[in-house]
Amino acid sequence: MLYRTSCAVCGEVVIPADESSLHVAGPKTPWRCTFVCPVCRHQTLVDLPAGAGQLLVAAGARVTIEAASAAAHEPRPPAADRRLQLDDVIDFHALLSGDAWFDQLIQSGDSPNGHGR
Repeated sequence: MLYRTSCAVCGEVVIPADESSLHVAGPKTPWRCTFVCPVCRHQTLVDLPAGAGQLLVAAGARVTIEAASAAAHEPRPPAADRRLQLDDVIDFHALLSGDAWFDQLIQSGDSPNGHGR
């Protein structure tokens, strides 16, 4: 998916969603999007409404969930040391079966039942 946005240097540009990174701190905070301008190669940061961010996620944009509380700073095993468990798959299925799955995912930054910690 392509979308139109503004580069701080070039003005309006068209960016592939999968070449964007979204940064989210919580359900009540604005989403931020970074991308490299295809014209001037300048790294750009723009604010997005949550709905636009959700569309970009669905289209392949990378997401970074930024810690909003001290609990989020607890040490976690490196990704290479963490294996997907059956509990993770069950939690993911349960999460996706509800209507508010995206808000829950952003708010928790992890499995809603705490199995990922």
